[in-house]
Amino acid sequence: SDLLGYSIKFSGKPVPGKETDDKPILVLDEAHTLINRLIDIESADVSFRAMEKAIVTLTKDQHSPHLKPKVARITNELGQLRAGFVAGPPGQQIIVPGEQSGASLKALVKVIRDIQTIATAMKAKEPNDDAKMDFAQIENKLGFAGETLDAYLNNKLDSYVLLLNRVVSPSGHTSINLELKPF
Repeated sequence: SDLLGYSIKFSGKPVPGKETDDKPILVLDEAHTLINRLIDIESADVSFRAMEKAIVTLTKDQHSPHLKPKVARITNELGQLRAGFVAGPPGQQIIVPGEQSGASLKALVKVIRDIQTIATAMKAKEPNDDAKMDFAQIENKLGFAGETLDAYLNNKLDSYVLLLNRVVSPSGHTSINLELKPF
């Protein structure tokens, strides 16, 4: 079902092929999971923890003097945004683009893009293939999340809903996760 979903997403067809080919017969095993899998493929999610981990990955074993002020600025901006979102009530909240929380998320999109830009630059310079893959993974995951979140906040995804999840652990730490889901 994942391959089916990705094929539909990127080619517009459930089964790749030419227009002149015979119409394929598609047999799905576990078809009852199809809707949930397709929703997962079309969804974008990002957590503050994932962004914090991305920053750590970008800075480990890096001694570049020009990178430190950029990372410090991004870390500071992310911390301020996190503090604003932690202040809300625990549980799930729907984010509407024109409301205050939507405006705060536009600043988050900028932070996501800044992290992605650094990952792209690091990937291009990195001689180690494993590190290149780490940077590419950051670049791809945050790139998709940033683009999709930006489209939602600019009212270009009207058949989606953005959920902000605040989960407080027994130790008092609040995790913040954003899920953009299609209807």
